[in-house]
Amino acid sequence: MKKQFFNSKKHFLNDSAVGMSAVLLGLLAYIFFTSLIISFLVVNIYGINYDTPNLPTTKDVKIYDSNQDFKNGSYDLSTIVHSISSNWEYVENIGMRLKGQGGYLVINNIQPDSEDFYSNTYYINNSAINILGAHGDYCIVIRYTGVTNQNEVCIRNDGFHIYEYFLNAGIIIGNKYFYAYPNANQVENVVIKTVYNENAPSLDFYFNGDKLFITDQLNTGSNFFEWGGRYYGGVWSTTTGFVLEQFLSDNQIISLPKNTVYDQIGLLAVLFDTMIKISLYQLPAFILPAQLIIVFITFPEALFILALAIVIIRGVD
Repeated sequence: MKKQFFNSKKHFLNDSAVGMSAVLLGLLAYIFFTSLIISFLVVNIYGINYDTPNLPTTKDVKIYDSNQDFKNGSYDLSTIVHSISSNWEYVENIGMRLKGQGGYLVINNIQPDSEDFYSNTYYINNSAINILGAHGDYCIVIRYTGVTNQNEVCIRNDGFHIYEYFLNAGIIIGNKYFYAYPNANQVENVVIKTVYNENAPSLDFYFNGDKLFITDQLNTGSNFFEWGGRYYGGVWSTTTGFVLEQFLSDNQIISLPKNTVYDQIGLLAVLFDTMIKISLYQLPAFILPAQLIIVFITFPEALFILALAIVIIRGVD
């Protein structure tokens, strides 16, 4: 009977150890993959230089001329612009022209100034005619994300719209802000300037030299589904033949060359560095507040340490 008791106790301890080991592995896997997912989202939403937005000129960073004259060939097409829909083409002596049924053309890597402003100017040729025999609608990108926190000023026949979205930027549920301007989209040669502060938030909007409006009625915050990152300049149209002739910015436009910080090894290094910063509470608070780190990372880490201590104590016994 005594031998049977000790055998039962031994089996219980073995089963308990196996169960606790499973808990340890589960907690470890949770901490690792949660940190990895958060790091991946941070890098995708804010870029690999999220903690140093104003980059210096180094051998790994090229600062481009902020005057991108597409009409006269003064640009670097491979790094400055990014076509979300692949419906844009460069046409010599004309500019960046929409060749399909619609899509975004955005500007890569515009950096905020020291006061978090983005100031951009667009020279637009809107002389193309749509299937209805009129000039079509188009939009100026303020902040492209593809989801509900996207901001853009859309120029339509009745005026200027900043839309509010549901689920993604393709589902419009109403106006966040509207400025009436009859036949706004029928003006053929247009110069538009936008001055945007993401933190305020605020937008100053100029149309052919006139300051039309200032508004703080903008979509704000981050969105979990910002998989494609953010762009702080660009255009959208549905009219084939719509042309962006020139883009100027008061901000720096940068490029990080391939095979340096954008290669696979560099990306992995940034991801793991971000994971370490999460554990040490070193991420900027606007990206991930300490309270969320405590809930998603610190508390599971504490449980892991407790479980590990129990396993060690039982092993000693």
